[in-house]
Amino acid sequence: MDRPLRYESTRLALQSVLANGSTGCLVSELEPHGPQVFVMLGQVMAAVSSADGPRGLALLSERGLIKGPRLATMRRRAVELDDLVAEVSGQEMAALRLELLKFNVQTFCRIDGPAWFEPMTQITVAGVLVGPLIDIETLIHETPEQTVGSPAHVEQKESFQPSSPPRVDAPSSPTEPVRPPVSSSTSFSQAEMSFFEDQDRDRMRGDGEFTVQQEHLEVVDLGPSPVSSVSTPGIRFANPDLNSDDLVGKITTCNEVLQHVRQGLTARGFSAVSLLQGLIQESDTELSQRLPGLGLDAMGQLAESSVVQILVKYPGSEHRRRIEFGLLDLMERALDLCSEHLDDEQMDEVLRHVAGFHQRIRQ
Repeated sequence: MDRPLRYESTRLALQSVLANGSTGCLVSELEPHGPQVFVMLGQVMAAVSSADGPRGLALLSERGLIKGPRLATMRRRAVELDDLVAEVSGQEMAALRLELLKFNVQTFCRIDGPAWFEPMTQITVAGVLVGPLIDIETLIHETPEQTVGSPAHVEQKESFQPSSPPRVDAPSSPTEPVRPPVSSSTSFSQAEMSFFEDQDRDRMRGDGEFTVQQEHLEVVDLGPSPVSSVSTPGIRFANPDLNSDDLVGKITTCNEVLQHVRQGLTARGFSAVSLLQGLIQESDTELSQRLPGLGLDAMGQLAESSVVQILVKYPGSEHRRRIEFGLLDLMERALDLCSEHLDDEQMDEVLRHVAGFHQRIRQ
């Protein structure tokens, strides 16, 4: 498979891969965890972001499609976009996916700085929308805030036409910048044309001829190019490895949530540990899929050794995702259990103690 290519900007990267008919994934070098744009044969097929779930939930709540206790429960969870499929009709979900796709494409193009393109032989992305549904030129003129209905204003930048530039050949080195040729039909601003004032003033005599004066002649070194000692940083498409300190921190966060849930249920006269054990034993849950066989001790807490015994069965690149998604599912269902047995005041007290567990578990 071809090596990753580096482009000078996100906008030029998207312009080039569409013109070349490429297949793969675009990601910003400065914001690798931001929106990722997937293209196939010169068409935008999908644009995904880790914030699609919360953003989609906010849009559906604004339109009154999800409300009441169900909305409150989902806001306490780490909502994924696929979690919303069962909440609205197929037509409304399709419209939401298209709206989020447009927003992510625009957000990607607004990120300043270089971008990397990872060539792929096939693309498998949930909720793919076929490229002809997307008018790239219109998207560039719109702002991300206008797409999702926010009144905030973002300065519009000049658009590009993905169909006009010629094909760009891949460089011999993955770190060599790719500079797509600019179409002759592109209009230049006065500030851009000012870069050539020195040629009009110093290098020409006014008759369209170059001067031959010694001080105006340039020296070109035709020898071998020096090898640069500065290497361009690469980009990582996988999650960072999970070390022992991270694992202990995530287990501690989960145990703190379980402790406050157990205290709240016990104060109401319930057998909290038995209820929590029931959550662990439920089948067809995120926890059972990510961390099968996980159990609680007599105090309703997770033991680090039991978690490690499960993780060693899987590759190290999967550990972070398994522990985060599995423990998040357990904590969210534990809080849902609390909401069923506690009144509003008691539930607010529990939430006050566990606030921010989503961010802590993902650190």
